[in-house]
Amino acid sequence: MRIKAGKLDCRVLIETPTDTQDARGGATLTWATLATVWARVYERRAAEGTETDQTQAVRSIDVEIRKLAGLTHKCRLTYDSRVWQIDAITNSEERNKGHMLLCTEVVA
Repeated sequence: MRIKAGKLDCRVLIETPTDTQDARGGATLTWATLATVWARVYERRAAEGTETDQTQAVRSIDVEIRKLAGLTHKCRLTYDSRVWQIDAITNSEERNKGHMLLCTEVVA
């Protein structure tokens, strides 16, 4: 069974980390586009915490997409003008047709 297109109603940008050499010969982390895909986004939770005397809001979402080659937990995604860290990738419904991405955003 495939993921129905009607359920995938959000566009997300998936980026992969790349090291590029700067002018001084050092490495700089940049992000290259892996894919722009249709997704279904679920709000998981929002919480506040304190770390090193700074209050941070942590939002979590689950993002369901079709199967995508090259996707790893080192990638990140952009959705709703926010950047989300991919914490885990699971096999959506154990059918090898898609991925469920567990993502968090930390806002200082």
